[in-house]
Amino acid sequence: SFAFIWAAFDIFQDCLSLYIASKGKYRKWNNIKQIGALLFMFGSLMETSHDIQRNYWISYPENKGKVYQYGWSRFIVYPNYCGYWLWNTGRGLITGNVIFAAATSIFHFYNFQSHSIARAHLFSLEKYGKEYEAYIAKTPKM
Repeated sequence: SFAFIWAAFDIFQDCLSLYIASKGKYRKWNNIKQIGALLFMFGSLMETSHDIQRNYWISYPENKGKVYQYGWSRFIVYPNYCGYWLWNTGRGLITGNVIFAAATSIFHFYNFQSHSIARAHLFSLEKYGKEYEAYIAKTPKM
């Protein structure tokens, strides 16, 4: 199944990034790695804080069946996917290998656009209807 392939690729990618980061010329700390560390921290904060805020908001009965439009969701549709993409791109840059970082970034961006976000979009349209349509019309997308 797709989930198994995704998990296997993610584990492989984690191992490969650790291997690359530990080798020769890639061990030196430089500007690319600093940018990577910032992207990693920002993306982690974005993904985690969005999930915490959204889960807290959902816990109130009066919010049941409504579209969450607060926190990071005011600025971008599906901020958790964006955060995940940013921290994975940062992780790739931390290795010091720009080709690996670009491949990681492109893979995750493509996967989110073609699979994850597409499915979440259809689910949200069905569940929330016109409220979701109004939200996506005014909010930037990843």
